[in-house]
Amino acid sequence: MKTRTLLIIGLILPTLLGIIQYVHADDCHYVTRYAPCIDSKYFDHVNTDPNSSGIDPKFTLAELSWEQASFPIKNGTGFVTAILKDPDLNKDANYKETANVFAYSDSDPELHVIELQETESDSGMFERKFGISNSRSAPNVIFAQDGDTMGVMYVDFTMPPGHFSSDSGLISTTLIGSTGPPLERAPASNARILDVFGNSIVIPSVGEQIQITSDIANQQNREQKFAYLVMIQNDTGTTESLSWIDGVLNPESYFSPSSSWIPQKEGDYVATMFVWESVHNPTALSPPIQIEFSVKKENTKKTVWNPDDPQCIGDTLCLSETIVRIVDGDTLYLKGGYEVRLSLTNTPERYEMGFHNASQFTAKICPVTMIAVFDQDDGQPYDVYGRLIGKITCNGNVLNSELLYAGHANILKQYCSTSEFSDESWAKEFGC
Repeated sequence: MKTRTLLIIGLILPTLLGIIQYVHADDCHYVTRYAPCIDSKYFDHVNTDPNSSGIDPKFTLAELSWEQASFPIKNGTGFVTAILKDPDLNKDANYKETANVFAYSDSDPELHVIELQETESDSGMFERKFGISNSRSAPNVIFAQDGDTMGVMYVDFTMPPGHFSSDSGLISTTLIGSTGPPLERAPASNARILDVFGNSIVIPSVGEQIQITSDIANQQNREQKFAYLVMIQNDTGTTESLSWIDGVLNPESYFSPSSSWIPQKEGDYVATMFVWESVHNPTALSPPIQIEFSVKKENTKKTVWNPDDPQCIGDTLCLSETIVRIVDGDTLYLKGGYEVRLSLTNTPERYEMGFHNASQFTAKICPVTMIAVFDQDDGQPYDVYGRLIGKITCNGNVLNSELLYAGHANILKQYCSTSEFSDESWAKEFGC
């Protein structure tokens, strides 16, 4: 990603400053394949006035695309086709020209120069079919695996009047794999608004913290990287909040991410939820979904916490909900769409030794359908995946400590300095 960013900055920034050293069109054959051949008639300008800039009014905006929205990879190999439309590259109407683009994939983020061939003389259409492999990159072969996003980049140095560096960098992406159209990979559904206790809200109040939640599902038999974005707009279309989380969905699983927001004014709002490949790659994995709601004046009736509750401490979320699913030893789903992860306690992942024993132990202490009390960690309320972090108690047993005492988990010492529960006896006993 750094290489890509530096290259784009290196190619585009000089056009912002207007100081690119140009070569005359007649001298283009001296330019290497790694440096664009830039016609002097484009860079003779010093202002944006099309009458005095020296920009040829016949220049056009380039278009970059892939032949397909996704390409299959079978037995470790496959082929992809990149397409560029840029009539400004035609220097000789009697010959087929070439154009260089840069290709990359999630598995190989380094940029590879791919030379496209003009389909017909003086057509301005350039194409190239090149290979992909799940083993390694090679000349005209890009290392890519099933599920990767593959990108191609091009910089248009010959734009018409009124278009400058902001339009020059082009990027187009495609998906590698045979698992189906992108919009079916992680569909979002069931948009809803909840309070901090997980109860449904129809009309929230000013100053009341709410959770804007939906369900996303990975319908594939492999992991799927994703970014979940929530945009909240008022009745004038002004964006009041934009937040996101990113992570990886396990094969054939679902996740109920939520975005926390405290409305400051009464009125009508719309929350739009997006599921993308990543924050930097807005390839949609689901059609956007929306929920409209109104916010009323501040509710003067406040919820009073019971200070004598022996199972919850601190000021964050306290839930008493039914367990609906056990993901692994340290992660559970509670009724209401809550995905909770144990604070300080870490059990083996699915591919690690001890995974099944830890998961079975958790199912024994906190079986599905049992009501569990979840006390959110004041010092570390959420993890990078947006899951709630805290302590879970089932029938008087603290799951965090029971897993440690049974030898099915280890303690995450790096969080001892921030966790609310680091002063509890079990945490100190295991290293905090």
